[in-house]
Amino acid sequence: MLKKLPGVDVERDGSIKAQGENVRNVLVDGKEFFGNDPKIATKNLPADAVDKVQVFDKKSERAEFTGIEDGRDEKTINLQLKEDKKQGYFGKASVGGGAIYNPDGSYDLDRYRARFNVNSFSGKTQLSMIGLANNINEEGFGFEDYLQFMGGLSNFMTPGSGGRVEIDLDGPGFGPQSGLNNTQALGLNLNREFGKSAFGQKTKLNFSYFLNHIDNLTDKTTTSENVVENETFSETSNLLRNSDNLNHRFSLTLRHELDSMQNLVLRSNLSVNNGTISSRSDRYAFNGFNSSSVMTNNSSDGKGLDFDSRLSYRRRFSKKGRSLVADASLGKKRTENDALRYSINATQYDGNPLPFIDTLDQHQFFDNDEMSYGLSVSYSEPLGKKRYIELFLSRSNATNDTRRDFYDRLPGGGELLNDTLSTAFNRGYRYDRAQLNLTINRRKLNLTFGAALQQSVLEGQRNAENPLERSFTRVLPSLFLDYELGLSRNFNFEYRTSLREPSLEQLQPIVDNSDPLNIYIGNPDLRPEYRHDAGFHFMLFD
Repeated sequence: MLKKLPGVDVERDGSIKAQGENVRNVLVDGKEFFGNDPKIATKNLPADAVDKVQVFDKKSERAEFTGIEDGRDEKTINLQLKEDKKQGYFGKASVGGGAIYNPDGSYDLDRYRARFNVNSFSGKTQLSMIGLANNINEEGFGFEDYLQFMGGLSNFMTPGSGGRVEIDLDGPGFGPQSGLNNTQALGLNLNREFGKSAFGQKTKLNFSYFLNHIDNLTDKTTTSENVVENETFSETSNLLRNSDNLNHRFSLTLRHELDSMQNLVLRSNLSVNNGTISSRSDRYAFNGFNSSSVMTNNSSDGKGLDFDSRLSYRRRFSKKGRSLVADASLGKKRTENDALRYSINATQYDGNPLPFIDTLDQHQFFDNDEMSYGLSVSYSEPLGKKRYIELFLSRSNATNDTRRDFYDRLPGGGELLNDTLSTAFNRGYRYDRAQLNLTINRRKLNLTFGAALQQSVLEGQRNAENPLERSFTRVLPSLFLDYELGLSRNFNFEYRTSLREPSLEQLQPIVDNSDPLNIYIGNPDLRPEYRHDAGFHFMLFD
């Protein structure tokens, strides 16, 4: 298994590397398993169910279909099941409990941990369910999922072999969250293949669902002291916070072959979130002459929805390298937050016996609605042997409608709308882009270079007043080079340019006082950022 695979390292933080590259995808019998998440596949398939472990460079879907190498390969692991595990049921369940000792010497018998996985596989169907519940700060299907493969990836390693484990904790839900967490999570994954029908040759379906619930309690005290040029700054802060978050995630991928030369691919994702948070904090800072203190008491109730879907039509022609790809995408985001904010900021200056006191007592409501769509078409044509020219045309549009209503709470009860801080703002960005690329594929060399002409148009207004319209046109060059020096040596270089337009908050010319010590105001005259990104990667393994 893994111990027999040359160049495979499993780092202690959980990620897997093969030939010096991070493994991005894990397949089970060539099929997606919970969205190609390595930590879930390596945790929830029994080791005795796996016959072979394959490590390979998976081409991008575009390269697989068109036959034009784009150098965007990803290290992928495919877990091949034993024949007797491809039919029937198998799984695992565990439960445990324990005690936590308190600072006063007492202990509470209230710690628990439970998890399970159940798999039902047949020739054309894979169905898996996983779940967990605990109050020992294991957050969903995170940290341990990389480290364990029904007893650990160490089962595949020879003692003293020097295998390393490298964990990537950048993904959502990774890493220990401060405080005490009570977690419940559930996941469902379905792969199904359908045979030939009147509508085409073959259809593949992948569906996954995740539920994640975390109840967090944080009680934290921090003391710091800094000395700068013989002057001492000291600060003490206390925080008591409780949050409760519930998240549902759905993912659907549908691949349909119309015939041997054309197919349709639909990818859709939906995330629904609900959460509440309440916090109380105080902070005191002193430098020997001046002092400041801030006390806050906040609560909020929020919910969000995030949906995106992309439909792709791909057609290749009898002449190798000639292809047509069309994409249509749709996105929707909605965020609502209802918050109560109370704070007292007191500053005492040297020589002034009376402190300056600023009080905030507000009811704040935030509503943001985003909508986006995109249309694109690309055509590739071979220019002799192993050379291709590609033309891309696209249009996309993104709109934001944002409303912030701030109410000052009155001492005798009731609320009064704060016209200065309240606002309604809408913004729309439209992008038109034409790009021409030249690609050269050789046995050891993949080279793509080209340029895009992009026009972005901004339209927006605040409180139905002073409509704003901007247009930016830029040329965006790009280059990608991948060269194989030998069986164990490779390097690639990438250069690209892009525009980063101002965000909605950066454009809003209004005061944001959600943090009393950091008052923020946007600038409607901001110009887009022109970015140059370059990267070089050299890989050598023995």
